[in-house]
Amino acid sequence: MPEVRVSEKFPMPATVDEVAEAVRKILSLGGVEHLSLNLGEEIYVERRKDVRDTALPDDPAFAEFTLDDMITRVTLGEYAPPNDSMSPSAQMFEMMALVGTGGYVVTHVLCYDKINLRGWLGMEGVLPDDYRLLNSNVVESRMMSPDAVIVFGSHRTGAAPSDVKVAIKLTVGASHVREEPSHPAPPPERHHPSGHSPFPADEGDAPQGDGAPIWFGPPD
Repeated sequence: MPEVRVSEKFPMPATVDEVAEAVRKILSLGGVEHLSLNLGEEIYVERRKDVRDTALPDDPAFAEFTLDDMITRVTLGEYAPPNDSMSPSAQMFEMMALVGTGGYVVTHVLCYDKINLRGWLGMEGVLPDDYRLLNSNVVESRMMSPDAVIVFGSHRTGAAPSDVKVAIKLTVGASHVREEPSHPAPPPERHHPSGHSPFPADEGDAPQGDGAPIWFGPPD
């Protein structure tokens, strides 16, 4: 049967055991002639395959990770604005500036609803429905809480969700959520800890060597 040489990339798992299992499954595909493992990058494979075999195996191990998947796989910080008078747009800009430290660039913003987020930022009539923020992709997820937004960063622009390395989360007030007129609700009480820096959350650990910014706190 005719064969061609192809190049493929697979998500890099978070643990050594998962990496070993992913390599085992890749080798089981057959025809592997080259396989590269580089920290912080996808698994790169060159192999020979049947020209009629165009689909990847139907296996979760080969599925591309989503931003929801990456929340527990990266270093996640919690952002607290310095004071109640800070505007939403200023909060968002500061979050993106914090993520963009230590050699990272902002790649994605994850939220429950892009239109709600645009309204919370006060950018109706300025941003189109399918907008980006400082060249980062704004992604909707119904798995997110409606009053939360997460900014992700990676080592390069245009990175896929599976390549993000750090993230910072903000839980905003009720103004971020589109309320039904027939069910008004008072905004919840908010308490902002003193100081300006975000504090590290408990979810997820960055792979060794990623060098998360110092604002994520000391390594465990």
